[in-house]
Amino acid sequence: MPITEFLDGFKFDPETRRVMGVAYEMACATLKFGDQTYVAHETIAKRIIALAKEGVIDPDQLCDQALNDLRRQLPPRPDDLWARA
Repeated sequence: MPITEFLDGFKFDPETRRVMGVAYEMACATLKFGDQTYVAHETIAKRIIALAKEGVIDPDQLCDQALNDLRRQLPPRPDDLWARA
């Protein structure tokens, strides 16, 4: 699923679209998304797009920030609770 599906008509220059696409693919590969996780795809894509609108154009920064933001939104996993004890 390409990131362009989440642009909602917003126009970026071709290089920014390319960089966002690279960051999106990196994030999806990191999380090992399958086609069944549309909500996660959308969350990652929209965060990358928002960061690009703010002027972030490095694919590594886009990917890392989007993944960090997603991690903050998710509840802790049960095994993470054991690691803290």
